[in-house]
Amino acid sequence: QQQFHILRSIEDVKRAAISGGAGTGKTVLAMEEARRWADSGAGTLFLCYNRGLAREIRQLIKDCPQITVMTFHELCSDMANRAGLTHPEDVPRDQLFEEVLPELLMQAFEHLPEKKYDAIIVDEGQDFLPLWWTAVESGLNRDAWGALRIFYDNNQRVYANTTKLPEEVNLVPIRLTLNLRNTQRIHELVRHYYSGHEIEAIGPEGVEVRWIEVKDANELGQCIFDCVARLESREHVPLEDIGVLVGTEKAVEDIAPNNRLGKFRTARCDQDVNGRLVVDSIRRFKGLERPVIVIAATPDTVIDRELPYVALSRARTHLVVAGTEKILNRLSSLTVAQTK
Repeated sequence: QQQFHILRSIEDVKRAAISGGAGTGKTVLAMEEARRWADSGAGTLFLCYNRGLAREIRQLIKDCPQITVMTFHELCSDMANRAGLTHPEDVPRDQLFEEVLPELLMQAFEHLPEKKYDAIIVDEGQDFLPLWWTAVESGLNRDAWGALRIFYDNNQRVYANTTKLPEEVNLVPIRLTLNLRNTQRIHELVRHYYSGHEIEAIGPEGVEVRWIEVKDANELGQCIFDCVARLESREHVPLEDIGVLVGTEKAVEDIAPNNRLGKFRTARCDQDVNGRLVVDSIRRFKGLERPVIVIAATPDTVIDRELPYVALSRARTHLVVAGTEKILNRLSSLTVAQTK
């Protein structure tokens, strides 16, 4: 809440972008900003990229039903359906999501101008493509305030070549400089995957990051089960407080076939947990967090710069990483050259 003063300082600014690294409270501020606009009577839309994050946001602000929460592509599909617009069936998947659906969104708002919003709050802005911003802005009600707020991760080491925000939102840089999520030990590890303005961790020192070495990838599933079982039985950590992250969709099925990890029933991050253990890919878990994160590290985990940065920063208090010696050495390395 100490950072809410940032929102007050931009009340009279129509368009603003707020940047910060992992754990700096971007999503919390984005939710608060949505609440403030909704409380003022503005038709408010909260957009993000990941379905798991959208589901969590809906739960967290369900007491404020006047806020519409969607992923960008949910908005595209919903508005296209409302406007009676369809797309060709033979469009390649990438083209559908990157070009066709955003174009349909712009057409839909032209057909249904009454469905436009007075304020649009975007979280995970670093994942939006340039065309998407044009589509998002087409949904702003320019007869009213037409406020646009973009919260995004400014990690230049990961997103420098992909983040293309609307030019006018960056006239005044607004930066979040405190890591409010991770312990200092976790922050110290994550910062080696981060390049940008300085961020300070203000939480407790915390426990050491735990590294568990396995001889080969075939042992990884049993290792992850043993780790989760110990956390639940000996350390009394509720399953809902644990997230198991893997590099790819295929790895999810390898670790938890048929939605089970040993005796534990599992769920994906965009499903109802209800006492189940969340096991999901790193990309799908982006934007979310848990008190305890267990990473099943495979070669896919270190295939690019984004996955280690996202995975390691999801844990609030305790981080466990399991993998072969080679993979653990890559992830625990403290030099820029070795984290590339």
